[in-house]
Amino acid sequence: MKKGLVFVSVLAAVLFGACSVGTSNDDREDAEAKKLLQGLWLDSETSVPILKAQGDTIYYADSTLVPAKFKIVDDSLILYVADQRSSYHVVELKEHIFKFISQSQDTIRLVKDDGEEPIASIKENQPIALNQGVHIKRDTVVYVSNEKIHSYVNVSPTTYKVYINTYNQDGVEVSTVYYDNIVNLTVYSGNRRLYGKDFKKQDFASYVPNDFISNSILSDIELIKTTPQSVLYQACLAIPDGNVSFRVNMEMTPSGKMTISSEK
Repeated sequence: MKKGLVFVSVLAAVLFGACSVGTSNDDREDAEAKKLLQGLWLDSETSVPILKAQGDTIYYADSTLVPAKFKIVDDSLILYVADQRSSYHVVELKEHIFKFISQSQDTIRLVKDDGEEPIASIKENQPIALNQGVHIKRDTVVYVSNEKIHSYVNVSPTTYKVYINTYNQDGVEVSTVYYDNIVNLTVYSGNRRLYGKDFKKQDFASYVPNDFISNSILSDIELIKTTPQSVLYQACLAIPDGNVSFRVNMEMTPSGKMTISSEK
């Protein structure tokens, strides 16, 4: 089984299986260690995103996990979820390496992502509905600066296969196949075509973490909202059965100029 595809699910058991300990008013936070922990952390073996520390909160790539307030006191990472307080021994915390001991006494080793853009994509992450073998057409009319914009999104299944390795209930490794999509986005103002392109997942490789693209599918491109100056779309990419997904912003002006960036 490919570890990176299930690591975030295992993390749920690691974190929420920890023993609760009593609250202490004597906890003195290590501000420098907390500063070192800020950013996006990846599985050291697969480069799959695991968690992000921002401010005093940890967000998880597994969207089923509730964000947790945290402190670092002495050599312990302390997490707070509702009335639960859990503690983990920190083995090593440097600028790009974070190692701690799980409740099962395993050493978890994470590395910090050097990129800046993908960090925001985990925050308040919501699961993406995975489009598989379904042909989707959307026809939407919006207005930007009193100009009528006609947007067409066409999601077409392909024969390109993405294989995900898992274990069945008997502990035997099996491979599940998923099929990627091509998404056509075409935009008109009256009879004038402002924009048109067939998008593949490779078009977004620069906006998500390394090694994500090969295991993911392009699930959809959705029109999110309009502003006085633009129409905002989001490309939705997800790793099947992996609880890891990313959204990439696509902003188009009434002149047809498209700007792509990681979600903020």
